[in-house]
Amino acid sequence: MNAFSNAVAIGVGLILLGVAAALSLYGLAGIPDTWCGAVILSAIAVAVAILVVAFINHDHFAQQHPTLPQIYTPAQWEVYARRFPYLIALPIAAIIIGVVWLMLLSSWAEAGGDRREAALVSVFLLDLALSVSVLVWAGMRMEKYEIENWNREHDPRPQAKARRKKIDRICGAIMLVATILFLAVGFGWMALVNDYKNYLGWRWGWIVYPIAGVLCALVSHLMDNGDEEE
Repeated sequence: MNAFSNAVAIGVGLILLGVAAALSLYGLAGIPDTWCGAVILSAIAVAVAILVVAFINHDHFAQQHPTLPQIYTPAQWEVYARRFPYLIALPIAAIIIGVVWLMLLSSWAEAGGDRREAALVSVFLLDLALSVSVLVWAGMRMEKYEIENWNREHDPRPQAKARRKKIDRICGAIMLVATILFLAVGFGWMALVNDYKNYLGWRWGWIVYPIAGVLCALVSHLMDNGDEEE
């Protein structure tokens, strides 16, 4: 779980950092659009590679160990439990502060043209990348201590496996719809303004992925609760 949480946090952060780096290079150095795309795709490629390896290894471990004994002492749990609220509250505060300053400086950025806007958004995305990475890492480290949840989620009984497959299919459909919406917003905005160098849709379209993640978590939670009631 330590290795898995590190890899997932780095992979998620790299995607946002790639977009931030591309916008920063465009805003500060004025690099061509093709180079911006190359930076973003390179970051995504590395992030995907990290995530694929991490999830394959994690799935292999889960298949070998569908159930686990309680391996942590109350003292170990207590140490992390004291840190956890700060690991959640501080990144959330950083995101809110970033949104506030993004709104306050939006007029100043618009007055300076596309490059200044890109530079401002890149700073916000850097803040977002670091904050989201910490949130992901903290949440996954918390799961490490929840042995009962692990045993329930990897229950080898046929009905439990069927429920997990159903959740996976629903979440897969949600993420597919999110990707379609992301592409539609990005390309659609360019077509709407008749300017294929306008990246406003791409800058804000990424919001569909956090929403999709929340929906997946909600689906999983509701289906888990329904299974427990049965």
